[in-house]
This record gives sequence, C-alpha cells and structure tokens, in this order.
Amino acid sequence: MRQWEKNAKLLETLEKIDDNTDVIYMEIKMPFPFENRDMVQKRIAINNKKNPELIKKYGLPEKDVEYVIIQAQSVERSEKPEIKKITRANTVLSVCVMEKDTTVPNRIHIKMIVCNDIKMKVPHIMRNMMLKQMGKMMISTLTDAYKKIYKKKWVIKLDI
Repeated sequence: MRQWEKNAKLLETLEKIDDNTDVIYMEIKMPFPFENRDMVQKRIAINNKKNPELIKKYGLPEKDVEYVIIQAQSVERSEKPEIKKITRANTVLSVCVMEKDTTVPNRIHIKMIVCNDIKMKVPHIMRNMMLKQMGKMMISTLTDAYKKIYKKKWVIKLDI
C-alpha cells in the first residue's frame, strides 16, 4: 500500500498482517514553524470484486460496481515510541472509498471521512488553510495511486 502515502517523509511497514492489512509508521513533514507529525496506523484496503469474502465479513455494501475502501486507525506499538521534536498525531478514524462511476467509464468517485488529531494549537483559520492544502495533496496521491494500479486514464469526481 506504499503508493497511497507518497507525501510522507518516512513510511515504514512494521507488520504485514495479510494481503489487505498492514501496520505502518509514518512521519509527515509539516510547514515551518511546526514540528513534523508521526503516527502508527493499522490499515486495511478492500476491493469488493477481489475480496468478496471481506465485504461479507465486515458487512460492507455488496454492489455490482467496483470499489476500493481503505480504513485506517492509530494503534500503539512498543517498537515505535514517541520521538522528541516530532508530535505524535492520532488517527481516530480514516475511511476512503473510491468507486467506479456507472455511467462514465473512466470516472471514479472519491468519498473520504478523516478524523485526525494532529495536536496543533493554532488559530482555526490557519489550521483550516493547512488542512485544505493537505486534503488536496491527499486527493492527488490517491488519484495517482489509483491510476497506477488500474493503468487507465481516470477522471476524478470528488463527492464533498
């Protein structure tokens, strides 16, 4: 799943649980004057057509149209304690769904819910500007990764 996180300063797989699930350590470069953030996440990526047994197991929608769902949450790992001068962020829940459009062959819809505590004490207007930029980078990363995986030219439609 490394292609999903190309904007990370450092990405290390701590454990590969199975073909769909891993535990990663990631350091994210923050703009000056903020400290970088790091996190340890357990992630699972499921394609409804390639993993129908997981769709059933987790009670996900059984659809005719192909989709990929990626879910991540922070976990603690003793081999990755907090580091001085890097703030440990917390992913409460992150879900991204990329679904093929049923009417336009090369279009996908991306739906995201991200609840991160990046532990940043700045005015809301500054935080919102930074998060907007980070959101754009995340969409770009996901789009590029999806194109590499499926080797097609895609038109991306964001459902916000």
